[in-house]
Amino acid sequence: MLPDTEPMVVTEAAAAKVILVVEDDGANAELLMHVLLQETPYQVYLAPDGIAALQLISHVIPDLFILDYRLPGMSGIELYECLHAHPRFNQTPALILSACLEGYQEEIERHKLVALAKPFDVDELLALIAKMFDQSLASQQSLLSALS
Repeated sequence: MLPDTEPMVVTEAAAAKVILVVEDDGANAELLMHVLLQETPYQVYLAPDGIAALQLISHVIPDLFILDYRLPGMSGIELYECLHAHPRFNQTPALILSACLEGYQEEIERHKLVALAKPFDVDELLALIAKMFDQSLASQQSLLSALS
């Protein structure tokens, strides 16, 4: 019997963007997961803290990180630095969520991160995620153009 030589069909699910949400507050995590899974085509994973996120990236390759600023053990910025130190994720965009952005604005700007204050408007969150994916795609395309 001949092996199946039909080309593999790439489905929308296979091409879906992957988001890693790192949120320690159960209610906020539940809200984020519900919104992202119900309102978007993205694959979404949840980690309750930085250690779990760092373990998860050995199995999952996120296209976007959504990080709570105040996490147990390390801040969202410290987690961002750990994630971006990994060559596979040094160009992966990150969105910082915090209930009190004012105190962290300088640090967020220094890292050139996008931030959104809690409580957030769901439509604003979804628009921001779409914009970040569009910018990421545009920068990848310009890099490919420069290489060819």
